[in-house]
Amino acid sequence: MRYIVTHRISSGPVSPFALNEVGNLETALRRAAQLLSVGHLGVAIQDGQGKEIFGYDLAACCRGDKKLTSDLQAV
Repeated sequence: MRYIVTHRISSGPVSPFALNEVGNLETALRRAAQLLSVGHLGVAIQDGQGKEIFGYDLAACCRGDKKLTSDLQAV
């Protein structure tokens, strides 16, 4: 399954999102962690089936405090 990593590219009233399509979950998590580490806001990982992870759960997975499953659940 392919995943998409998104993040906000401005902080104005209308904040467009940048999309990064990646090939697997490990790459998506690594990209999300990189974006969070440099201060990007609104970072999320989405799959092609309408599932998404963002916010505290995504940050916890990026830090290694939680594990990210292939269906984008933080456990």
